[in-house]
Amino acid sequence: AITAGDTHTHTHTMSDERAQCEERVRSAIEKNHNVRTLLHSLTTHGCPVDPRRFIRCSPCSQPAVAVVVAATSSSSSASTTGRADESGGGVSLGDQQGKAYLPPHDPSNEQNKVLPAGGYIPGEGVLVCQDLPSNRDQTEVDNLITHELIHAFDDCRAKLDWTNCVHHACSEIRAANLSGDCNYSRELRRGNTAVKAQHQACVRRRAIISVISNANCSTREAAEAAVDRAWGSCFRDWSP
Repeated sequence: AITAGDTHTHTHTMSDERAQCEERVRSAIEKNHNVRTLLHSLTTHGCPVDPRRFIRCSPCSQPAVAVVVAATSSSSSASTTGRADESGGGVSLGDQQGKAYLPPHDPSNEQNKVLPAGGYIPGEGVLVCQDLPSNRDQTEVDNLITHELIHAFDDCRAKLDWTNCVHHACSEIRAANLSGDCNYSRELRRGNTAVKAQHQACVRRRAIISVISNANCSTREAAEAAVDRAWGSCFRDWSP
């Protein structure tokens, strides 16, 4: 049975997690060069946002538990992007009208089935999961927000169709390439120790995993084909 004391402790823990998450988000917005550059670029490309409303913390509870956020379409193809784990599973994000999908992700161990780090919800903003242990580290939060703001920038600049596998693949390639997801120390922690072309291999691997989470591209063959088609131009695109 759940007692009043249990409820109070749970509420207190969630309150502490949110306060700590919001402080790390504030620090990223104010101090991180990549985050500041991307937020400025959203403005210069005609998509100004209020960072404190656009980037928000939320509990993601347990794996495969729904989190209520606004989806961007009344159809079941509403899409959410997120940094992907390599273990399968995921968390559904949706409102009463649509479903979106946020892949699970642990920046330090891609083989571990854990809570998602966060995601970009087109038309809504960036979600940072306040209850993921790795999001207690400022560097991880900086990298996460950078990754998701690249999706937001791409969405602003190109008006992406997230149901289009090649569009989605292009943004995932850019986000993995530019956010720090695939830097050498991170790959070492994942057990990927090859030196030659490891960065490119990482970007491709992680882009495929993320694209597979899209219901319109849910087979490995479809995701790989989309990444292959997008690779040439998108891997070389360092905007902004």
